[in-house]
Amino acid sequence: MGSSMLTSLLTNLSQLVPLSPPAQDELDLGLRQHFGAARAEQGPLHLLSTSDTDQARSIFLTLHILFPHELLPALDLLDRRLVTKLIVEPSATKPDDSAKVGGWEEPPANVVEVDNPAAVPPNSGHEVFYVQSAFAAERATGSRHRSRYSRASKTSANYEVQLDSWNCSCPAFSISAFQCLTLEPPAGEQQQEDHTAPIQDSPTTARGWEFGGTETRKTGRVPSCKHIVAAVLAKAAPHLFKDSLMERVVRKEEVVAWGSGWGEIGGR
Repeated sequence: MGSSMLTSLLTNLSQLVPLSPPAQDELDLGLRQHFGAARAEQGPLHLLSTSDTDQARSIFLTLHILFPHELLPALDLLDRRLVTKLIVEPSATKPDDSAKVGGWEEPPANVVEVDNPAAVPPNSGHEVFYVQSAFAAERATGSRHRSRYSRASKTSANYEVQLDSWNCSCPAFSISAFQCLTLEPPAGEQQQEDHTAPIQDSPTTARGWEFGGTETRKTGRVPSCKHIVAAVLAKAAPHLFKDSLMERVVRKEEVVAWGSGWGEIGGR
């Protein structure tokens, strides 16, 4: 299955919107008595209608066939909230001293002034995902004796995922990308990819994107790993995975810190 078919499949997943959760009184008097608190406080996937549940089951079964080694670990990463989405705010750049003329500061060209960064729409900035290693998370949680360097070593277990350029910094993605270089796409699939448009804005999706990246040239099979599949699910269906994703609006300096391996310093 090519990237265009996967994009269409994920578009169908993005159109599934959970129903409103039951009232608090119903949770206290009904569900908690019979099923307990864990069953009563279920996620968005358990709040779909009957028809949407059947459609979601069909989509996930298809994804499991296409990604037999990546889908379940990706869902586990989302379930454990190990995925962080960073949105770079379009902040203003301060002019340097050379821009001062006659005591007045001339604003630099092509700079967007932002009065209230909290009011910036989430879709207005560049997006990058960081996925923490599940093994590193278990080791950090189970360790009883932590040294003063344990926090710094934990930050090094974050893998950077770029969906536009379709890249992940983990070794598994590098191996998958190398293997895909030797695989030719099925006959007629490449011609179909040339006429495929990315997913555009909709009430249930963020800005336009495409499986396999919008800044890549697809000449073969699309490489994948569990980290990039987790980011794709969070990007394609934000209503279904909004509780499984930590989203932050950051400045460019903080993005550089994350890319340098110091993203968690200062609190995550």
